[in-house]
Amino acid sequence: MMTTREWLVLAGKILALTLGLLVVQTIGSQFLPAMQEATQGAESADAGQPSAQPSAGFLGLVLFVCLLQTLALAYPIVRSRWHGWLLVVTVFVLFFGTGTFMSQIEVLVYLADEMPPGMQSGIILMGLFSAVVFSPIIVLTLRRWQPGTATGDEPNPRLRMSWQSWAWKLPAGAAVMLALYYLFGYFVAWKNPVVRDYYGGIDPGTFLAQMRSIVRDTPWMVPLQFLRALVWVLLALPVIRMMRGRWWEAGLAVSLLFTVPVIYLLLPNPLMPDAVRLTHLVETAPYQFLFGWFVVWLFTRSPRPADALRL
Repeated sequence: MMTTREWLVLAGKILALTLGLLVVQTIGSQFLPAMQEATQGAESADAGQPSAQPSAGFLGLVLFVCLLQTLALAYPIVRSRWHGWLLVVTVFVLFFGTGTFMSQIEVLVYLADEMPPGMQSGIILMGLFSAVVFSPIIVLTLRRWQPGTATGDEPNPRLRMSWQSWAWKLPAGAAVMLALYYLFGYFVAWKNPVVRDYYGGIDPGTFLAQMRSIVRDTPWMVPLQFLRALVWVLLALPVIRMMRGRWWEAGLAVSLLFTVPVIYLLLPNPLMPDAVRLTHLVETAPYQFLFGWFVVWLFTRSPRPADALRL
């Protein structure tokens, strides 16, 4: 049980890490073509022509998103059995995987023609830079470089399953993610005429008709999204394995890790109108959060209840 002083120290570290993440991502944004052009333009501008500065509201929103991202990474670190480089590499995979890699698959599929030259590679480089730099910083700051007294050598039964269990749980988890993706995509996003106009599509009237049109017109899409859903399942596994506590703690950690990157849609971007961007936020955040809980429940449920509750 943490004392009041320990909670205050942890809160101070979280605030410092939030500012650190903001600095790291600001530096990483120089990989973006738009930021490079803005920097060159500022350097060549006349001294009497001040450049436009971000508003206080925008900066506050950026800080809020950085705080959520820091909390999402810090929680599993603080509750982790792992330490040192193993934990750093795990945090890197989770940070880059959930925050950059998975979203850029969607961009490649749906928005490749809308991206300015060099933009997607810049986003990927920015995500890599942020994950490489910030992962060791947060592990060091939260004092998880060396094993702590709380980690101990107690047995860890999580993910110790037969191959038969792996054989059905992996595709089952991916299938549930795929179903959530298309259900929320149709009933939340595709029902909005602004979204349909943006992507140049129509509403066939029913969910089944929509799925038939997807399979008919883009037969590669559902298999691709199934593989993407399988990657989401795989990203949850290290969190399940490394965390101490009850199953719901890992569920909360995975849900936060999966959902917080969606919150970046709060930030305006030049590629997507506000109405489309916010609709995708409302569409994606709920099913990402629900799936985080589900996949942890799926992989921690056991015919022996004591195993699921053991620390």
